[in-house]
Amino acid sequence: MRRGRWYGSSAFILPLCMVLGGCASQRPADATPGHGGDGLVGVHWRLRQVVGPAGTVAIPASLDSYLEVTSQYTMSGEDGCAFFTATAHRSAQGFTASDVAITANGCLSDHGARDAARSGFSGILNGQPTRARLSGAQLRLTTGKYTLVLAAAGPLTPLPSAVPT
Repeated sequence: MRRGRWYGSSAFILPLCMVLGGCASQRPADATPGHGGDGLVGVHWRLRQVVGPAGTVAIPASLDSYLEVTSQYTMSGEDGCAFFTATAHRSAQGFTASDVAITANGCLSDHGARDAARSGFSGILNGQPTRARLSGAQLRLTTGKYTLVLAAAGPLTPLPSAVPT
């Protein structure tokens, strides 16, 4: 059997796999995020849906409800009414939030998407363990009676650095 110039050569295939993203290093679609470089950190996660005691509620983009997690596992976001920050303490299945600060905004109840988003984020920020499940560009956070479904809206935008004048 005659071998072509590149065919059958592991010396060519292995580097090609590494350049194209790694053949053996691809994470399974439903992998639980791990510590560092897990896909959860450094992404602007837009809330799309809340599943809770009242059923499933779609969250419109106009509500601007989101979550961001930095490499130091500092969380920040907006629940559709108030801005929040917290510290995430990682576990094998997800995280637990502590040191929570929420701005007082005085939003009125809408008995719909805004209330669902606020209740869902309150569940995550109450210090109870939250299970994180990453599947492609979708993140599912489950705690207590709530599951938040978030979609990756892009990488975090770095803050401008101070430039001496």
